[in-house]
Amino acid sequence: MNVAPYVALIGGSGAVDTSRLSGVTERLRAMGFALLLDTPGVRFLGRASARRSLPQPPGRIFWGSVFDRRSAGFALRAGDAELLAPLSRFVTQFWGGYLALREIEGRVELFRDPSGMIPVYLASQGTMHVVTSMPALFFELELLEPEIDWTIVAQALAFRDLRPARTALRGISELLPGMSLTFERDRLDTAQIWSPWTLATPDRELASFEVAAKQVRETILQVSRSWAGTTRHPLVELSGGLDSSIVAAGLAAAGADPLCVTFIPSAGDSDERIYAQAVTDHLGVRLEQVALVPDIVDVTRTDAAWLPRPCARNFAQALDRPLQQAAREHGADMFFSGGGGDNIFCHLQSTLAVIDLIKR
Repeated sequence: MNVAPYVALIGGSGAVDTSRLSGVTERLRAMGFALLLDTPGVRFLGRASARRSLPQPPGRIFWGSVFDRRSAGFALRAGDAELLAPLSRFVTQFWGGYLALREIEGRVELFRDPSGMIPVYLASQGTMHVVTSMPALFFELELLEPEIDWTIVAQALAFRDLRPARTALRGISELLPGMSLTFERDRLDTAQIWSPWTLATPDRELASFEVAAKQVRETILQVSRSWAGTTRHPLVELSGGLDSSIVAAGLAAAGADPLCVTFIPSAGDSDERIYAQAVTDHLGVRLEQVALVPDIVDVTRTDAAWLPRPCARNFAQALDRPLQQAAREHGADMFFSGGGGDNIFCHLQSTLAVIDLIKR
């Protein structure tokens, strides 16, 4: 996945103050950013080596990985007219992990794909709107002064699953997954382009278990094949359970050679390594066992220090550090896990789904 940082400088009234725009651009270049898109309405800067697509004609960039549903190989075609389709149709034709920026008829559109893989944060400074994946840049570029929004902090503590566009740093908002931002003259509009409820209508219900199982299997294999084509050294966190085993199997079926990593249990925990070993033996891929290190957990430090939300779990440090070390040692360029599988296979421990159904 593309985790390389980017910055988009967008004019709210046709063009940004030239001297200010030039100053911010030069500071970003000094930080190692390259100017990848430059039009009267928008400048886009990012790492020159990062994964992105710039289909012709100019005025658009897709930061991350975009796949075409209509193509057997999911390849993006530069001259495809559907790249300029209304976003409501665009999201049905393309998928992946990306931020789409399109300049069309004097307006600039930003769309964050429903997966939310690419972070998108926004701050406005007069006639200039700044969009980036790294909110710390707002302060490094001296565009904002850090100020905590304690209302959002309290809300996050009381309702941990509620994620509004407003963040805990005043002046910084987030473009939520499946949403768009449109900049046109002095207007800044947001819209919900994708909603999971479009997939839950009665006409899309699968009454047959066999048909449902076949579609899930085919989708997993297609998605695995697409992502496998974007990585040379994938790393899979493998517990040996259903979800992570499916991910590893999908990558192996796509011809990838993933390194699978499983954890050596701490004293008193159940030992599931036998299941991870059985998966990798069957697939013929590598398995590395790494030890959990609870002693490295520092409750006074947060891994979300550079993010505008208090969202990191302290105990995850014991998991993340060994995985990061394994990734560095083996030169891994993409990380996979079974995270989110409970949602796919409806392993729920909440009545919220029932409440949603009743409300409908």
